[in-house]
Amino acid sequence: MARPPAILPPISTTEDAKASLEQLIKACPKSALLSKAHYLLGVLQEKTNQFDTSAYHYAAALALKPDAATTETLNFRRIAVLQRQGKNEEAAAAL
Repeated sequence: MARPPAILPPISTTEDAKASLEQLIKACPKSALLSKAHYLLGVLQEKTNQFDTSAYHYAAALALKPDAATTETLNFRRIAVLQRQGKNEEAAAAL
């Protein structure tokens, strides 16, 4: 059975994953996967201590109105990132 052609290049590093997700976000701004792509990019940015970018992607995912469980997870992660940045008032406002 032949495999379908790859849409994105193989992912072997965190940087590859970030690049692929950024490419997906730019190429498919109306995709149903857009919220998930922003969420995953936020997680990767958080894991590499890029908290400003992480918070941006969590907020972008939230703006796309994901399901309730995903919204709760996104809020939790966004608040944690804001607290790591010392933005306690903004984190408290997000509660």
